[in-house]
Amino acid sequence: MAVVPENGRDLISWKEIAEYLRVTVRAAQKWERERGLPVRRLPGKRSMVSASRDELNSWRKLPDRPGDTARRARHWRGLYLVILGVSLFAAAACLFFAIRRSAPVAFRVDQGSLVVLDEHGHELWQRVFDDPLLTEAYATDAYYGHRRFWVGDLDGDGHKEVLFVVRTLHEAWGADYLACFSDRGVERWRFVPGRKISSASETFANRYVVRDFAVAPLGHGGAPEILVTSSQIPYYPDQVALLSSAGKILGEYWHSGNLEYLVVSGRDIYLGGISNGYRAATLVVLDADHISGVSTEEDAAHQLLGFAPAHEKARILFAKSCISRKFEPYNRVTNLVVDRNAVTVLVSERPPPTPATVWYHFTPDLKLSHFEFTDLFRAYHAELRARHELDHDLTPGEEARLQAIRVLSNQFK
Repeated sequence: MAVVPENGRDLISWKEIAEYLRVTVRAAQKWERERGLPVRRLPGKRSMVSASRDELNSWRKLPDRPGDTARRARHWRGLYLVILGVSLFAAAACLFFAIRRSAPVAFRVDQGSLVVLDEHGHELWQRVFDDPLLTEAYATDAYYGHRRFWVGDLDGDGHKEVLFVVRTLHEAWGADYLACFSDRGVERWRFVPGRKISSASETFANRYVVRDFAVAPLGHGGAPEILVTSSQIPYYPDQVALLSSAGKILGEYWHSGNLEYLVVSGRDIYLGGISNGYRAATLVVLDADHISGVSTEEDAAHQLLGFAPAHEKARILFAKSCISRKFEPYNRVTNLVVDRNAVTVLVSERPPPTPATVWYHFTPDLKLSHFEFTDLFRAYHAELRARHELDHDLTPGEEARLQAIRVLSNQFK
């Protein structure tokens, strides 16, 4: 730094010295202590000093004194460490909040593997299975409202787990299982449904597909537990399993049919599907405290063996329409809605996508309050009549016949 020319008189205060050097008074005093700045003390107060301009100019031209370089190195090293510490803290804070924000939210099946996404649609992790995932099955299940993916804190540790139904292109159709992953994609456990089951007339192969599952606060103190309904392929029966958050079986109910739809309301478990033993659509309600036993069948050929009778809270059968009586062995439940004021059941009289469906509306204690044909059912019935595949028009008698549901049990009364 160039020194401003001045007249020849000495500088007689720290202020004048500092101004001459174009630094602060504190810096000039520090240079005196640490770098030998040529300053003379005047008699009297310690703050009274003087300095020669020529000596100051000569001092500025000198190389660093012994110790100056070390002191500067220590200064910059200390500053560097402070900056590094602040940077590391900021990076750790950003990473911490990024991890907290980047929780699993959604998924997609990409080229046969599971891809888990955050709330922004960014990929968090990917899972490749031994066999490719059956991509088309996930699209179909989503269309019919079957749950295949769930995210939440199962074990109360503050981290979210992922539940995913694994359905692969395995050579043995019916090799489904429910897998639990950590929020970073590490498999915690898997539940493989089914076992070898027999009736009086046959033994069923141990091949099952997961129809639906739900997570609900059914455990002690409201701890999460998992319900899974799975059907034997290609026939029946159906297993409804209650699992702990660690995937252990706490109870299981067996049914002679397929229970494809699952809704949990309080401690009641509503299940809709087919009863093979009665060849009809069915609604079954279980109490979460009594997930055990087997459905009781009038037809001995369909009675499953090796279990005590179940204690269903309710069991209802739905009459078949003229369409299902003519064309199908069964009608079936294809939607189930439960709230505090009503239970609504959609029954299909022909397999999807044929739009032959009817609605049943129940009170909370499962008394039938209202029945209606859908407009699509009426149109399809008229189409079949026009093609002479049915020999009658839709009549009030048909409506009355379908309202004659059969109640096998109802403990809501």
